[in-house]
Amino acid sequence: MGINKRNSYRSSSPSGSLIGGYSSSSNSIDGNPDPRNYQIIKVDEINNFLIVKIKYPNCTNYEGEKILVFKDVSLIALINQHNIDPHFSNNSKYHHPIVRFVPTDEGWEMAKRFAKMEGTKMEGTKNG
Repeated sequence: MGINKRNSYRSSSPSGSLIGGYSSSSNSIDGNPDPRNYQIIKVDEINNFLIVKIKYPNCTNYEGEKILVFKDVSLIALINQHNIDPHFSNNSKYHHPIVRFVPTDEGWEMAKRFAKMEGTKMEGTKNG
């Protein structure tokens, strides 16, 4: 399910159809991802990691698709910030990805393995 500028909500399907998006007028440089103009295509939560496949319509590399991994944030919180910038940043105003993967099926599987592996490490430190 997702949100766009008009706050409409659409359901998703496991096949990767549109989950959500947000759009606003933009002054971004052509070809670069506009953090205010995106569509969430696919989502998975593993341990405390949120894996998101996002399409930035104005971005030119990889057809604008990105696989991003966020830590300690829910999908609702991510969408509610309206801006989802795929770049790494220390700006605490927004949640930013901690890692990115190539936007392919293999990249999606690698992101899932990363979240599982890191979650296992975190469980080990809690018990150790």
